[in-house]
Amino acid sequence: MAKESYTKTHTKLAKPAELSILFILSQGERKTAYFIKQYINKIGLHEWMPTSMVTVYNALKRLAKANFVKEKNTKKGKKDITCYYITESGKKYLDKNLKSELANPFQNYFRFDLTIGLSSYIPNETKIDFIEQRILKLRKSLKDVRKKLRNYKMNTPFGAWIILDHQIYYLKHEIAWSKRLIKLLKQQESVV
Repeated sequence: MAKESYTKTHTKLAKPAELSILFILSQGERKTAYFIKQYINKIGLHEWMPTSMVTVYNALKRLAKANFVKEKNTKKGKKDITCYYITESGKKYLDKNLKSELANPFQNYFRFDLTIGLSSYIPNETKIDFIEQRILKLRKSLKDVRKKLRNYKMNTPFGAWIILDHQIYYLKHEIAWSKRLIKLLKQQESVV
């Protein structure tokens, strides 16, 4: 019952450590927590997220509780070693989160960039579809923010206009970058 209730409440987007761990485990054979930590450091994710053994173990514990990973104890010489592997529900959860992140324009840059990096197994065509959905959401938001901006005068003392103007700047650049990403993904498809 505890697993079921946790899984039901665990439908929000995964934390970056959880996404990274599920991705690493989706790449093949079982892996130790130490291997996972080293791999996160090797691919450079330690620059943007904590990668201590405590972080890795806590994320593995949350993922195991939700039945997204399983552990298996094995012997290596005289030592007991715990290895982790991703379950089918973990693969589905990873896939769902990566696709959701691709289409979501309102998370921080790191989450979106992490998602692009971890989504190598998702076909470019599918990524492009989700990024196009993201662009539509960004355009709608841009339209809404521009409408709000018309209600403010630039001479109001540090009025909301400065915040709205910054949002417009961000949204325009994010739309342009997303279009560029689609172009790069299409070029990558034509090379392969």
